[in-house]
Amino acid sequence: MSLLFSMWTVLVAVVFLGIVLWVFLGNKEEFDEAAQIPFEETDEPLIEADSKEKSHG
Repeated sequence: MSLLFSMWTVLVAVVFLGIVLWVFLGNKEEFDEAAQIPFEETDEPLIEADSKEKSHG
């Protein structure tokens, strides 16, 4: 039974490491692009004046 648990632990560890490598090595360009989203400027206001007035009235 302990052999089964050991094999399961090794399998889960290999799958976990595979996912980590796939995410960080395979999608680096997408992560770099997504990391710049907070710094992009938009012309749209974050809160519209009309909706602000309605929520207080």
